[in-house]
Amino acid sequence: MLPSLAEVVPFVNSYDYGYSGGVGGGVRYAPVPAACNEVPGAWKEVPGAWKEVQGRLDDQFGIRFFKKSVGYGGTNTRLRKVIRKLTRGEPVSVGMLGGSITGGSNMPPGSPPESTWYGQFMQLLKEAFPGDHEYKATGIGGFGSDHFAWCASEYLLDRHDLIVIEHAVNDLYDREVQAVFEAELRSLLSRPDRPAVVVIEFTDLFPHSGTLQNGGSSQIDVARFYDVPFLSLRNPLMPEFIAHPDRIADFFGRDWNDHEGIVNTRHPSHRGHFAMGSVILHHMLVELDTMIRESALEFDPEELSPPEHDDVTLSDWSALVTTMEELAEWKVTDHTEYLEETQWGSELYAEDIPRISLTSRFDLSRSESVFLGRCDALNGTRTKLTFETIDPGKKFGDDLSVLDEAGEGWVEWYSTQSFLSKFYVRTTAHLAIVKFDIDVWGRGDVAITYLRSKRFGLGNARCWIDDDEAHAVEFQGAWEELDINVGQQKLVASKVSEGRHQLYCQTVWGNDFRIIDVETM
Repeated sequence: MLPSLAEVVPFVNSYDYGYSGGVGGGVRYAPVPAACNEVPGAWKEVPGAWKEVQGRLDDQFGIRFFKKSVGYGGTNTRLRKVIRKLTRGEPVSVGMLGGSITGGSNMPPGSPPESTWYGQFMQLLKEAFPGDHEYKATGIGGFGSDHFAWCASEYLLDRHDLIVIEHAVNDLYDREVQAVFEAELRSLLSRPDRPAVVVIEFTDLFPHSGTLQNGGSSQIDVARFYDVPFLSLRNPLMPEFIAHPDRIADFFGRDWNDHEGIVNTRHPSHRGHFAMGSVILHHMLVELDTMIRESALEFDPEELSPPEHDDVTLSDWSALVTTMEELAEWKVTDHTEYLEETQWGSELYAEDIPRISLTSRFDLSRSESVFLGRCDALNGTRTKLTFETIDPGKKFGDDLSVLDEAGEGWVEWYSTQSFLSKFYVRTTAHLAIVKFDIDVWGRGDVAITYLRSKRFGLGNARCWIDDDEAHAVEFQGAWEELDINVGQQKLVASKVSEGRHQLYCQTVWGNDFRIIDVETM
């Protein structure tokens, strides 16, 4: 059972949930005419204290804070389905995926998992809409889109109404990582349960990019393309930190292993977590307000339907146009009228997932498959990674497999951080070889996720499939410039035939290499 907010508060002395008057100075909208606040017909029976919760959050943070937190609001098509369930008094299921922020890093010792942003969100949700709501949250330090694009199903239930993802701090501000984030988003949106997806971004003062831009700066572009709400704490907080540096410590956690409790500028404090959870729920409550007002205006997007036309509609482009040259020759007849009569952005059209990804070129002759992978990890909930060290002395190419000083090769090893543990298949022996039995399917991609760090003295390894050591791929454990510790995913091979195969990895430089999981699709 989730603790109450009052039970969470004592973990930080003199902790409160926002500045009096709001973070941004408490800017308020002009009063709404009373007639506009009248709740029409069916909406009068909406259960819960959602209006009271919304008002309290507005008082605690200020409306300007929430306005600035909406990087992209969108049509909220899928989110409205979740809201409708809540207004009918039905329970909802929420899944959360993220890194060390979701895992609760740098929270005060003894803080319960429920004091993180997802726990705060669920507590507020239950207060606004009482019910037996369920959730499943996974936060693993150093993990971002490149892991969850392959492995999201390992950490989610079979059915969720809403999935919230938090990868902005761990994801690099990079075109390749943006493409991987898009693959994860396409996969989540294509699930059979058709969940609503929301992207939440915290902020860090020193992102990997060397600027104030983190992975969220590229994620928002993808979110807009798929009409997925993108909510950000960077937008309302960063200007405040610049203008009032003394407020930085209020929203960031501390390195509690340090006796001085130095502020950690990558992970939120209790207040930061509460702000994240509040932003998500507040966005839903504002959307509910909008739905009620639309109903008062007798506007129902679900009743919209496209006009009848004998001519070609836009959905027939794929059958007619395959090149830009053909597109230039295609004559538009009555499509102007069609566009004027059709409510674009309504629920009628927003359900569609574009068959061409944002990070690919415009080519109507192709249709991209959904990214659905299989992930084997030591802490996997559906499939567990198994491995074995090759017998010492067994020859592979010019090298022999060896053991470390303790007489071990590759071992199951974990480090505890925050509320969750990080599990690795690790070796500290030079030239040690590990073997994984894997099942390959689909398009035949095989990849591993491994730890990269500048601090841990990690070495390099090479991996290959079956006896194809000639095409081994090398993996670099140490960063040359970035002072971060994150998991990174990289392909070993593509177009591998379906069926059972062996994946081999061997350290080739240094004595420490850590594999997180093996992915196939």
